[in-house]
Amino acid sequence: MPPLHAVLPLLALISICSTCNASDIPHRVVHGDGFQDCAAAINLKNWTGLPSYDNYRSCISASSADVSTKYCLGELTALGGVAGLTAGLCLPDHCTQSNIEEFVALVCAVPSCVDIEQTLQPLCDAVQATMCDPRNRTSSAHNFHLSCLESDSPSSSKGEMLDATLACGGIDPQRTLDSGLINNLGNWDACNDLPGARYCLASYAQIFITSGQCVASTCGVDKYQQMVSFACEVDNCMAVTNLINPEYCAFWKTVYCGARGKQVILAGGPNDLPVPTEIDLDVTCDYSAPKPETGTYVTLAICGVIAVLITAATVLSEVRRRRAEGLQGVSVELVGKDGGGEGRRVAPRGRAPVWERLLLAFSLTDNWHKMLSTHRSGDAVCCLDGLRSLSILWVLLGHTFLMAGAAVPLTNLTDTIQVVGRFSFQLVVGAFFAVDTFFFLSGFLLAYVAVKHATRMKTRVNVPVAIIHRWVRLSVLYVFVILAWEYLTPYMGNGPRWPQFTVQLHSTFLSRGKESACKRYWWANLLYINNFIPHLYGAQCMPWTWYLANDMQFFVVGILIIAIYCGYSKRLSWCCMGLLLVASWVTTGSLNLIHGWKVAVMPMILEPGQHQEYLYYEKPWCRIGPYLVGMAGGLLVLEHGRAVRVF
Repeated sequence: MPPLHAVLPLLALISICSTCNASDIPHRVVHGDGFQDCAAAINLKNWTGLPSYDNYRSCISASSADVSTKYCLGELTALGGVAGLTAGLCLPDHCTQSNIEEFVALVCAVPSCVDIEQTLQPLCDAVQATMCDPRNRTSSAHNFHLSCLESDSPSSSKGEMLDATLACGGIDPQRTLDSGLINNLGNWDACNDLPGARYCLASYAQIFITSGQCVASTCGVDKYQQMVSFACEVDNCMAVTNLINPEYCAFWKTVYCGARGKQVILAGGPNDLPVPTEIDLDVTCDYSAPKPETGTYVTLAICGVIAVLITAATVLSEVRRRRAEGLQGVSVELVGKDGGGEGRRVAPRGRAPVWERLLLAFSLTDNWHKMLSTHRSGDAVCCLDGLRSLSILWVLLGHTFLMAGAAVPLTNLTDTIQVVGRFSFQLVVGAFFAVDTFFFLSGFLLAYVAVKHATRMKTRVNVPVAIIHRWVRLSVLYVFVILAWEYLTPYMGNGPRWPQFTVQLHSTFLSRGKESACKRYWWANLLYINNFIPHLYGAQCMPWTWYLANDMQFFVVGILIIAIYCGYSKRLSWCCMGLLLVASWVTTGSLNLIHGWKVAVMPMILEPGQHQEYLYYEKPWCRIGPYLVGMAGGLLVLEHGRAVRVF
């Protein structure tokens, strides 16, 4: 194969011969007026041959009423398709591929280049050295294909793909160095520091592959996807070597283009992972921070007010503490009317005013001490602390695995799939159902605390007041978290994956919508029905808050049962819990039989339509079982406390 520096000028020389015909090369070949027009179109001394988006736009803008120009990509495939390159050519509109092919064939048939006009002899030498078949000098050895753009707003799909491919920059050594391919994020910082470059992240969600690519600054999401489509249409990736990195071209044709319409299986263990036939290409190129909205300033103002309250409360708490320490042991002599006196310790102050107690609720030091306090009342069920701690660690373990697979590209994906299929790994993937332990704890504490309170106060459970109290206690903080998530988190970080954890999570997570989910469905969260509205798990505002919705719904059911237990009939309340538990078991089992779901996490995550996620994982009738068991446990401890503890 000839060196690149020899072949690049060849393509330029070929391009200027577009109107030659057989009569031009009898013995001493001369060119006609048409050929002279094509020759004048290219400045061979300053021409590099590399495709360029700027040259493309300049070429198109050079068109006039007298001279119409077009920008062409000359694709040359050599050595049976194992090598090739692409050149960018600005040609007069009447120059065609057939003219070039005919000229190459004629030059190959000439016995000696001395028979060619002297000004064209370098062209003849280059063509005969690289384009002609050494075994048969009368035929060309390589394939040449010309694709042209006649406008900077092409109307054909092929033209749009060529335009997009040029816009994304072609081949640049430094950009190639800063790019990654299969589960390689590339060099995000170096790419952003490179003039005329921008970073794009391409994710193929269904097959767990992510690529970070450094492209030209004129590239964008739509143009990147068009470039991938162009690669799918290319017959030979080596023919577009100067236009698209051959590794990327081959990857797209094999993994993305080749998978369309086929069923792909990621095998490994007892539960193979089916991948949808249509692989989604999700591209992120815009890493600029969003413009602040009114909600951003409102949220910042709320944060400022909270910061002032915390500061004032902490100072007040410190003043009260030091005052109390200074008054300890101090005696005051009280003098009566008869002149007698009696020394005694100063009496403690009365209860603080309401405003002071409300302000002290924001005290940083007081809350810190309460949070780290290990004091427990005599009737506390201390084993729940251990259960809570183990459950937190278990859930963190499972979600760390999920984030490692979904957020951090895995270079050893095949090994990971095999490990997931092991029986011993069920301890990790089972963490997705470990949240049931928190439902158990909630049910236990509801029954234990509510019944004790009703017994001590010798009154019935006020159901409306209990529900309103819980709603206020949760929702005040919930509103602030939604505001902070929606308006502040986009400004809190950067990096290759950052937009996918802010923009996409804000705009509907897995469903990749365009509108913010929290702006559309915040009301569903505050009504604690976000496990029903919207339909898809990924379309929810902060989708992980499905747990809060279930917990609130369980509380409403549970407090009604406790009201029956405390005010009407213990036996009836036990019957209600038993019937609800059996109904939950029957419903869950029936859904699994109807849909044929597997007891596995990955098939549930990858299932098209998210039926298992929506119909089972986040629905109260399938998840209330542990909550009811927890309530039963709390009532048993209250009714048979000593026997249960001894056991």
